[in-house]
Amino acid sequence: MAFAREICAHWQENYGVPAEWGLEIGGDTGTVYWFVESDSLGDFEAQMKAAMSNLDTSNLLDTSTDLFQASPQEKLIVMM
Repeated sequence: MAFAREICAHWQENYGVPAEWGLEIGGDTGTVYWFVESDSLGDFEAQMKAAMSNLDTSNLLDTSTDLFQASPQEKLIVMM
């Protein structure tokens, strides 16, 4: 949970966008989800591109390799 909070703080600090996290109850137990809001898919894509090219973000994500058993997966969820 500390890592999930650290990602949220990093996202806010580096990309100016609040992030939240949550855990799945039932189904894929042990799965962590992060949520960020974007005005459009284009804005979201820009955030993701910035994150992929940010060495600090990459290094932070690399510290989590021992926390997760499976490879990361991306899911796009539209909140209503």
